[in-house]
Amino acid sequence: MLQLVALGASNVQLADTLGLSIHTVKKHLARLLLKLKVESRSEAARRYRDSISSRLAAPAAAAPPAKAKPFDVLTTREWDVLARIASGANNQRIASDLALSLNTVKRHTTSIYSKLGVRSRVRAAALLHASTNALP
Repeated sequence: MLQLVALGASNVQLADTLGLSIHTVKKHLARLLLKLKVESRSEAARRYRDSISSRLAAPAAAAPPAKAKPFDVLTTREWDVLARIASGANNQRIASDLALSLNTVKRHTTSIYSKLGVRSRVRAAALLHASTNALP
């Protein structure tokens, strides 16, 4: 379940993939967050990716040449917001950290999703994480 959450799967996708009801997925997800001592799916996904990264710290084979990264289109402020999303912060925390209004954070988040072609914070964070792991 945690791997699917880290990949950005919604509750409906989790239910379909695991053959569970939405209610059961919600219960398992709540228990998972409790066991990991995190408050959000984003934090759980980050913790999972961090554990995978540490296990895969062995030298990797040469990667194919990288294409232009989708992050090149983000503004500096969108980068600030995305970094905090990837760390598991919610919109209110991001607004507080960056001295922005909640609506401004929501607009930046929507813009980030659009530019990266994703629909959730977890997918945006996963894309950022995958991109930073691919860097030399």
